[in-house]
Amino acid sequence: MAHQTDGFTLIELLTSITILAIVLLVFFGFFGQGLSFSTTTSHKQTAVHLAKETLQAVKESDDKNKIPDSFYSGDEPLESKNYPTNFFSPDCPGCIELNGETFYPAVSPDRSLSEEYGLFPVKVVIYNDPSHKKVLTFTYGYLKGGS
Repeated sequence: MAHQTDGFTLIELLTSITILAIVLLVFFGFFGQGLSFSTTTSHKQTAVHLAKETLQAVKESDDKNKIPDSFYSGDEPLESKNYPTNFFSPDCPGCIELNGETFYPAVSPDRSLSEEYGLFPVKVVIYNDPSHKKVLTFTYGYLKGGS
């Protein structure tokens, strides 16, 4: 009796398909995580840009004497009407809508830094919710005004 050995057995074929399926599942899992990480990074990068843009708008408002003196003496955040940026949405006062996301900037005096050389420290924080619970990013800067 001649024994034929050409081709694959059913067990070999099922084993190779199972291994291929496991490898593909792992590969697509990494792809999904990479896409999610990319979206999160893009969101945070946009927030950093908005923080810098907001700080620049505050500095320009300070140069034009549009910031009230009460801001320099208190701990209250600056209202968004005192630092208008090109990004503020007319439908959402005090928030910025950009790239399909909504951001909530807050500018406040920073009492942890000391005033030196006539410069007043401020902190710009970008939140991703109106209740200001989750901080996306923050930056510090100085204004020429203040006491």
